Parts: sequence; C-alpha cells; structure tokens
Amino acid sequence: KYVVVGGIVAAEWTVNMFYSKADYDKAVKETHTRQKISVKIKQFDLRGAKIILRSKDGKPNWINYPGETSPWHYFTILPRRGYPIKISSPSLEELEPVYRAVRSFLQHDAAMKNQHAQQMGHYIEEESVYQTVETTPPRGGGRVRTNKDSYW
Repeated sequence: KYVVVGGIVAAEWTVNMFYSKADYDKAVKETHTRQKISVKIKQFDLRGAKIILRSKDGKPNWINYPGETSPWHYFTILPRRGYPIKISSPSLEELEPVYRAVRSFLQHDAAMKNQHAQQMGHYIEEESVYQTVETTPPRGGGRVRTNKDSYW
C-alpha cells in the first residue's frame, strides 16, 4: 500500500491509501488532466481524530513478529467516527513521513479549534492529539463508549 496525507488528489484532512505508488502517480496525472480518477483509493477523514500510542514518548509503536528479522513499526488513528486505522511499515524511516504528516495536521486542527473557541469566548482545556493506551482499541472503539474505560 502507498499512503498519502492530503496532496494534490485530496484535501489536507484526508488520508488516501493506494495499492501502489504507480496507482498514486496515475491518480496525480489524471487529476492534472482533469480526468476521472480510475484507480481505487481508500480515504479517511482526519478531522477530530486522535493518534493512539502505547508509550508517552510520541513515537510510533512497534511489534515483533515471529520469523521477522526486525520489528514492524505502526501507529493507529482513531477517527471521530468509524474503525481505528493502523498504518504500518517494516521500516521506521518509511513510516516517519506519514506519521509526521498526520501528527502535523492533527496538531493544526486542534489549534484551530482552540483558537475558534477562544475567539467565541469559551474556556477550553488544551487537548492532546495523542491518546496513550495499554493496548490498541478494538474495532469500533470510537466515541460510542460512555463508561470510564473509554478511549476518549
């Protein structure tokens, strides 16, 4: 898979997943020539989302798989609505640009919400774009939970 945050094919708050870089290149060419995009794209909305991490250092998580020589690195996005989205790579260097782009948008989105609330005269508590948990939330673990074990 090839993951892009924002860019020419989508709005800045959208994560696009393509089957390959060739599919992304084709979508960019079709966008430039104003043709209908012919490749399959999975899109996810980042507005109001959180990054779920297991540690408090702000770095992507990692997991060792049997038979693999090095750990896989990943992070999980918990959107406002829908299922958690895991983005992973066997290399931290390949994952880092996507992680930075998602984190950057979420920090910008939170700052804009806070600024708007302050302009309206509302007191708001600074909210982190990170959510630290012991384990990754189950599918459907979004905002529908209301008990004290909620991920929100």
